[in-house]
Amino acid sequence: MAKDNKDFFKSKNSWSEIKDRLLGCYLPPYFQKMLMSHRPIYYVDCFAGQGKFDDGKPGSPIIALQARDACLGKTTLRSSRGKIDVCFIELNHAQQLSKNIAEFGNRYGHPSIVPGKYEEKIEELLSARRGSNVFLYIDPYGIRALDCGLYEKFNKYGFHSLEILINFNTFGFFRDACRAMNVAYNNDAALRDLSDLVEYAPTEISSELVRICWTDWRRS
Repeated sequence: MAKDNKDFFKSKNSWSEIKDRLLGCYLPPYFQKMLMSHRPIYYVDCFAGQGKFDDGKPGSPIIALQARDACLGKTTLRSSRGKIDVCFIELNHAQQLSKNIAEFGNRYGHPSIVPGKYEEKIEELLSARRGSNVFLYIDPYGIRALDCGLYEKFNKYGFHSLEILINFNTFGFFRDACRAMNVAYNNDAALRDLSDLVEYAPTEISSELVRICWTDWRRS
């Protein structure tokens, strides 16, 4: 059984700071460029979390909404041509997320919150977005939800454009590869924190899957 992630949002750690700075730098130029396509933008944070850490620091939802408001505040486009719809998918903290982003229900539109798992909700959400510029921010707690088969399906939905920003949990990949290959890492000080990186469901990886992934990576 996976560990409880309830302590994850107590304070923002250094690698969360780096991820959020990257997102904060990436989104403004993306929004500005896509607004010029005269097509609506649909932004989805697929693992949104609480929106804000207990120490008051913003999470990815607030960073995205701040970028949206700043860009729409500068554009001269109107109606659907200057529209950025924002959606947050969150399994465990949807109620707290709603409280933390309440201030952003403004003239630029109320962000929607979808309780549940990304891999169970995303296809339905995207199926109605034909002709839109779609941006998916995928920052999972672990690696279980990184199903590349979904990305192939998205290509058939008729978007005007599709952009996906994924944070790969490299420690998670390494940890499960070690388990699959029966390599002990718990006593290595450099790797001791790997067990703290948990997902909302346990990942089962076989040595055969590791071999296939390694082979595919080398071919690429």
